[in-house]
Amino acid sequence: MSLSSLLIRTLLCLLLVSTATAELTCWQQVPPVLIRDLWNQSRLLINDLPTENSSVQHRFLPNFCTKCPELVIGWSDMKALIDVYQRSVFKRSAVQKLLPLHYPEMMHRLQHTLQRCVSSSETPKHLKLIQKREQKIEKRLGDKGALKAVEELDFVFSWIDELLHHRVQ
Repeated sequence: MSLSSLLIRTLLCLLLVSTATAELTCWQQVPPVLIRDLWNQSRLLINDLPTENSSVQHRFLPNFCTKCPELVIGWSDMKALIDVYQRSVFKRSAVQKLLPLHYPEMMHRLQHTLQRCVSSSETPKHLKLIQKREQKIEKRLGDKGALKAVEELDFVFSWIDELLHHRVQ
């Protein structure tokens, strides 16, 4: 066997291996069943929120969407939002008391999946806006802000569901 044919065979093997192990996109990795379960559990969680929290008039989440050009949200933005929820919302004692059984584990699984499928070099398009909202929860609003963010979980899971159904990369 000549050196050139050995080199060609080696390159073909490397190409096959790299193609087989290429990173899957988020819509391929995020299990729709997990999103449905989280969405259903979050609706139960929202129903258990104290009624005095609804007096907070401002909205935590911006009016993101998956199709509009001005505030279109992608997987990197979803990862940043889920990270905010994990860091600043679900760690609050007022929220932890209300969390359904296994909810933290399901959120951790979603967060881990998004960390795997979103490139670490990819900066979320709306990172500054998301960071401002997180600072607002932590500094000015405290537990009330965290509970307001929980009220808006439906939006987060509807965006993920749309990204999954539209097979967004």
